[in-house]
Amino acid sequence: MVLIEPNLNESDKRHILVTHDESVFYANDGKKTFWRPIGYQSLRKKGAGLSLHVSDFLTEVDGRLKFEQEEACITMKPGVNRDGWWKTEDLVAQVIFFVLFLFKIIV
Repeated sequence: MVLIEPNLNESDKRHILVTHDESVFYANDGKKTFWRPIGYQSLRKKGAGLSLHVSDFLTEVDGRLKFEQEEACITMKPGVNRDGWWKTEDLVAQVIFFVLFLFKIIV
């Protein structure tokens, strides 16, 4: 795919689509089927296991929002005795301290 840059006048502003994505990954994610020898009991974990929460921003131009070593991605370990829970305040802080900071550098 070839990126075609728009011809903008000095008074025009370029708009870049930015999306937010969150995912939670569990230690016991994976296939529900597996091979085992005949006559053996399959031992599987009962719960989903520990989790990892990832919050990131994506742009239509460059993919993940990042510049050199700086990136907007935040990873946390949700849970009572871990990092706590992802809240709206965490997302607002991510936008203020990472996303807007990166946009000032990039644009």
